Amino acid sequence: MQPILEEYTKLSKEQENISKCKVTQTWTPKNKGSFAECFYKGGVDYTQEIARLCNCIVLCDWIDKQVKIGAPSQALMSKAINKFSRMEHLFVCLSSREN
Repeated sequence: MQPILEEYTKLSKEQENISKCKVTQTWTPKNKGSFAECFYKGGVDYTQEIARLCNCIVLCDWIDKQVKIGAPSQALMSKAINKFSRMEHLFVCLSSREN
């Protein structure tokens, strides 16, 4: 398969999996300017790390700078939203200290 087709197939499957979840929500960061710096650093996709920790499915839109989350329960959704918000907050705080 061609790389673009592979990526499209992967994204389509992830979108389908999210729609099957009991609870779905979109999280949008307050500070879109540093979205990629905050959640993709050093070759690590932290959106997927949060998904793994919270037992959720996460589909990150790096262009629109938002995250679609699918979870089996509201408690796990809240946990994921909290982790995304907390990580963004900590990143902004640490970035402001460096400047």
